Amino acid sequence: MKSRKAISSMLGTIMVISITLVLGGLLYAYSTGMFGNLTHQVDVSSSITLIVNPTSGNGYLDYSFTNDGNIQVTLSKVIIQGGSAYSSSIPLSGGITLNPSQSVQGSIPLTGTYAAGSYYTVTIEGTTSSGQPFSETENVPATVE
Repeated sequence: MKSRKAISSMLGTIMVISITLVLGGLLYAYSTGMFGNLTHQVDVSSSITLIVNPTSGNGYLDYSFTNDGNIQVTLSKVIIQGGSAYSSSIPLSGGITLNPSQSVQGSIPLTGTYAAGSYYTVTIEGTTSSGQPFSETENVPATVE
């Protein structure tokens, strides 16, 4: 009889375990990449400046919004609160729709009187494309134009 050469049982076991670990790692990488996009993340970054005319007290709001999340958002209104009882809600006509990675800049004229140097709480409200509400709040100083 001829003598056959084969790999040892220990080497065979090590190879099977190695192949199993590699396939498991590939499956994990595939599933996290695939399922990572299924979780919706809302992340709207904002840059807001409240600019006031010191003579009249009137002003406007300069804004820049960026959708850093992975779901479409529609911004519906801006709420400005300051002092003890002052509150102003400004609807954004038709809403501002931002797709992921999209930015928008603009300016909104304000009604009411604002004091330069005072801080105001500015809240942006909106909804996601799946209908979930969200808001983003910032404390903004009123600066002189």
